[in-house]
Amino acid sequence: MIAINPARVLVSVLFAGLASAQFSMYIPGLDPQSVSVTELGVDAQGHTTWAVAPAVSDPSDGLLSPLTLVEGPNDASFTYALGPIAAGGSCTFSDQLALCTMVVDGTTDVVTETRSSFAVQGGPTGAAGSSPSGSAPQVSPTPSGSAKPTSNPGSGSSSPSSTSGSASAPASSSGSAGSTGAGVKDAVVTAFLGTVVAAASIALAL
Repeated sequence: MIAINPARVLVSVLFAGLASAQFSMYIPGLDPQSVSVTELGVDAQGHTTWAVAPAVSDPSDGLLSPLTLVEGPNDASFTYALGPIAAGGSCTFSDQLALCTMVVDGTTDVVTETRSSFAVQGGPTGAAGSSPSGSAPQVSPTPSGSAKPTSNPGSGSSSPSSTSGSASAPASSSGSAGSTGAGVKDAVVTAFLGTVVAAASIALAL
């Protein structure tokens, strides 16, 4: 007769539940980090709207506050806000690359990065009811300066945008250095370009 250990069965069920609660997805501009996602709806074109939030409070992670992501098989769009600074953008997919145009408080950057998925908490609900619009509300695309193609150093191998032969750092909009708006803007740019800048330097800018 085979004896069954109830405690061992319970542990197995719990681990199975944790495994099923995680799945992988690509989030533009973010390195692998602890985030949770909640499905808000799916439109007729196959775009899923997600609420993406940091799962833990860690200043070394790029995502500092929740964002809204609308992602389909061929493109994605997103909006993000940190204090008074709003950001948004859109990406088109080509094979394993994503060409993304990001607007941060009037400053535009064009980024080409590898579409690298990573494990997140949460996932699809399986419900196919009425859904939000197929694209996230966009921040005004009017830049304060010319767009600069950059590469994303935190998302694995990336290739520069075809608009330039070499990648450059993201442009920062004009304004008084050291002001509250400038510090928050730097944090937003940091979040979406995947670079890990010391939290102390951002705090000093604030």
